[in-house]
Amino acid sequence: MTSREFVEAELIKRNTGEKDIKDILEIFERARSIENSHPVDDKLIVDREKHKIFVDGVQHSNLPRKVFNMIDLFSQNKDVLITRDKLLKSIWPDVFVGERTIDVHIVKVRNIFGKNSIQTVKGMGYKFKGVQ
Repeated sequence: MTSREFVEAELIKRNTGEKDIKDILEIFERARSIENSHPVDDKLIVDREKHKIFVDGVQHSNLPRKVFNMIDLFSQNKDVLITRDKLLKSIWPDVFVGERTIDVHIVKVRNIFGKNSIQTVKGMGYKFKGVQ
């Protein structure tokens, strides 16, 4: 979807002919952000360039860096087992962190995507099942 198509759809959805400039600029910014993103599925878009995600069309832009990195890793590996060791090496490569750090970040991701979005594979790691 191009920026123009997105803006047209957004204006039609809002069912209004006149918008304030600020609203139109906001719509264009969202459209540009979506255009420079990679869609994971119909509910999730990850914009690595601007450090934002869109879940069901809702923008999340103030994510802590490590939470964003975890979301990005999961989004590239949907339905693939990611071990706790791989998470540690990918998200915290040069820092020693405890196992609890992963648990805390998994909870944060689940709060964004839904409780069942990340499946725990006991003794192995995690699988991203998609936005719930």
